[in-house]
Amino acid sequence: MVSVSVSDTAQSNLLRKAGLAYGVIAYLMAIGFWPLFICFIGNLFRIYEPWLERTVSVAPVILPTSQALAIDVALIAAFALHHSFLARPAIKKIWWRFVPEPFRRATFSHLANFFAFALVLAWQPIPIVIWQFDIYSPLRKLILLPFGIAWLMLLIGAASFNLAALFGLRQVWFWYQGRRYEPIDITTGPIYHMARHPEFLGVFVGVWFTPDMTAGHLLLAVSFTAYSLIALRVKERELAKSLGGQYTSYLAKVPMLGPRWAVATALGLGFGVCAIGLLEQRQQTQIDAQAQSDLTQLAQALGAYKAKHGAYPPSHGTGDWECEHPALKARYDGLMAALQADGVLAGPLGHPARADKKGLGYCFAEFAVDGKPVHIVWGLLPSTRLGNAGEPGGCRPVKQDGLCSATRANHDFCLCLP
Repeated sequence: MVSVSVSDTAQSNLLRKAGLAYGVIAYLMAIGFWPLFICFIGNLFRIYEPWLERTVSVAPVILPTSQALAIDVALIAAFALHHSFLARPAIKKIWWRFVPEPFRRATFSHLANFFAFALVLAWQPIPIVIWQFDIYSPLRKLILLPFGIAWLMLLIGAASFNLAALFGLRQVWFWYQGRRYEPIDITTGPIYHMARHPEFLGVFVGVWFTPDMTAGHLLLAVSFTAYSLIALRVKERELAKSLGGQYTSYLAKVPMLGPRWAVATALGLGFGVCAIGLLEQRQQTQIDAQAQSDLTQLAQALGAYKAKHGAYPPSHGTGDWECEHPALKARYDGLMAALQADGVLAGPLGHPARADKKGLGYCFAEFAVDGKPVHIVWGLLPSTRLGNAGEPGGCRPVKQDGLCSATRANHDFCLCLP
């Protein structure tokens, strides 16, 4: 008779719990990544409460384009190479020698989580705008509908496959219970009779449907699309090889991404978004040129007024960010009248894109930075830069040695007055 000591049993239980925790952590991190990525790719939850400091298009600090491009390409390459390299049959035979079978999928998920979170957290935006819908355009909100449907498709597709099996928790759970693992037939899922890979169509729509396409966003969208199309072909060949006639028959009956009408609709809407965005961008560029000239003229007029009187005229208020609002028209008209009466401004200035607000659109406000007054003028300039909130038209006065940073402010198309 072989006796088993209490310490051996306790150690065995501890190892089993550690193994289960290993699978649970991989699963929870993989689940948690996707809400973060959706906020990241959509510049979401930054409009009023910018808790997510870095998204695909905006960040507290913007690196030079060449540096940002090098970092982003490296992050994309690391993410893609991990998924491609470790998934190759020849490579699997090598690393599988060191990882027990129940933990292989969870190990793959841990590594995938590392590179996925690194992509989001270390991403460097390249805020060169390719297309951008006007901040007041109803299309900005309408585009959130296909964006949301796209990520819902990803969730449904992944859930049909069984998320626990996809991220390795199911395999670890069977091991923890001492049961033989039972694979899942992906062709019997509730959505897989309509599409072999519906989640990929969701990803394609999700990364392309945006009202604010920057160079950094475009880089990520193109990379994800190209990699996914290549990965799909490779994956299908491997599935056909491993499953044989069963998958070959399934492949012949079911389309890759979904019914033709669904794919055609997605493509049509995608091209429509691109066309409308590029058209609006072209129009807005012309407006921006006029607005930039007006802002410079306004700053010069305010400077001349101060040089003559020793102080600036009354501003819209202390930190009043809603200065474009029609309710503040009297303040704006008063500023224009004071500058014209003093002879430092030839005529009133009104933002060319804000005709519906009767000429409003340029702001002049006073801020207290480290106890010192700082004056800033700015305007709504959607096409040149994204604001701190991830939408066009934002302006950030920032501290630099206790003063307003003119370099950073001009980057957001605001002018700090001396």
